[in-house]
Amino acid sequence: MMTWFRVFFLLCPSDALRQVTWTAGGALSAPVSPSFQRWFTEDPSVPEALVAASDSVSEILPLGNDRFEARVSTTTFPLVTLRPIFTLRCARKDASEIVVTLEDQKMEVEGPAWATNIVLAATKAMDTHSTSKWTIRDQGELACEVLVESNIQIPGWIPIPTKVIQDVGQTSVAKQIDSDITTMLNNVVANNDRGA
Repeated sequence: MMTWFRVFFLLCPSDALRQVTWTAGGALSAPVSPSFQRWFTEDPSVPEALVAASDSVSEILPLGNDRFEARVSTTTFPLVTLRPIFTLRCARKDASEIVVTLEDQKMEVEGPAWATNIVLAATKAMDTHSTSKWTIRDQGELACEVLVESNIQIPGWIPIPTKVIQDVGQTSVAKQIDSDITTMLNNVVANNDRGA
């Protein structure tokens, strides 16, 4: 998701862009009741519940064909207000497995025209791929596995070595994913465990 420091890196164009790739993933599982397992494998509301599992999602719009638009809570950057919007596909591989894939992302920006143009131009230099796989395991557990890859173009004028940006960004992304997996899993189990 967009953060202010990523925008900062991209504020000015440069002929000497450096590409940095951050890849991180994680997995977590939790025991669930038999009624939860039935809900997960049979209820058509499950995909939307998985999309809503992130605390950052404030609004969900079903698009049809297993696709959803997820609007993230607004954040602020000097002079502008940002609202990321993601298009997600929830594909049920079988009764016990659903994979949520990021298909598209865009940014709504409010503020002075010159500032919004800079931010919108910056987002075009970012590319993120994300999947989360939700599975009911035979031992009565709900497992969540997440993989995220973000590519970002760093202007050459930024006086920070590429390796430093790579290492610091990689650590930050990994920590955020670990936190997100815990939150999402807890939310799905707490909100939808029909045995509670």
